[in-house]
Amino acid sequence: MTVASWEQLGSISMVPKSVPTMQPGDLLVRVAASGICGTDMHICNGETPHATNKVTIGHEFSGYVEAIHPDTQTSAAIGDLVAIDPNIQCGQCSFCRSKKYHLCGNLRCIGVTCDGGMARYVAVPSTAVYVTHNVTPEVASLAEPLSCVVHAVDTGNIKSGDR
Repeated sequence: MTVASWEQLGSISMVPKSVPTMQPGDLLVRVAASGICGTDMHICNGETPHATNKVTIGHEFSGYVEAIHPDTQTSAAIGDLVAIDPNIQCGQCSFCRSKKYHLCGNLRCIGVTCDGGMARYVAVPSTAVYVTHNVTPEVASLAEPLSCVVHAVDTGNIKSGDR
C-alpha cells in the first residue's frame, strides 16, 4: 500500500509500506476518511519534537473494521464504521491509574509517534475505536477535532453569550 509519510524535513512523501500486523488487542481498520491537520504540517516541518521520523501521518480518521486480532476483546464487529481516538495511553502508570491519561509518560499518538490514517490500513488498539451510527466516514473522521473543541469549551468554562 502507499502511505503519506514524513520522510524528510519540510515534505510529505508517498511511500510504499506493508499492511500493518495486528498485535493482541488490535483491530485492523480500512481507512475511509482522513483529515489533514495543522499538527501534520508541524510534524513535516520538524516542529513536533516527539514525532517519529518516517511515520505515516494522519490522526484524524475513520474507517471500517477489516479484521480483529483473535486475542482482542471489543464490542466492534467486522464491517463497523469506527472513529479513532489517536491517543494511546499505557494504562499502567500513576497518571493513567488516576485517570489523568493526558499526562501519561508513555503516551503514543497514532499519526505522530506510530503510523496513522494517511494509509489504506491501520492497526489500532481496541481501546481507541468508537463504533459510529448514522454518520458518514467523513463526519466520523471529525470526532477527534470535535473532541478538542468540546474539551476547550469545558475547560474554558465558556457559557452561552460569552465573547
